[in-house]
Amino acid sequence: MVLKKILKIVGVLIMLMAFPLIPDHYPWYYQVLLFNVGLVLFLSTKWNKLKNELGIINKK
Repeated sequence: MVLKKILKIVGVLIMLMAFPLIPDHYPWYYQVLLFNVGLVLFLSTKWNKLKNELGIINKK
């Protein structure tokens, strides 16, 4: 439970800091890749909920 909270907080911090953290002289996709890492960490805490919702949608 504590690990999920830590992953969620770290994921959100990475997403918020992705664009100001990497300077503009690097290619734009570095910022997007860093944002996606934060998004994956954030969504990994909600995997069971998303899996259940998608399972209900697929059954219909």
